[in-house]
Amino acid sequence: MAVTQLKHSHYHIFITNEDSTVSELFRKEGRCTTQAGRDRQLNRVTNETVEAIRDIRGWKRLTVQTMTPVEVSQQGLR
Repeated sequence: MAVTQLKHSHYHIFITNEDSTVSELFRKEGRCTTQAGRDRQLNRVTNETVEAIRDIRGWKRLTVQTMTPVEVSQQGLR
């Protein structure tokens, strides 16, 4: 059985608003080869998301998670 090399990292972003509604976003980035690189990339994705929604009123919580290949295939992402 051949192992395919993953070329991308997928992130699942949850934005919780003051009225308890949750918005879901997905983001795909090039895969980093080291743990330190993956940590920096997660921080960068989080910071860029915060900058993008900073001026929007009404959000109170931001959660950014990395997705496993199984979760990516279940969501139908590429």
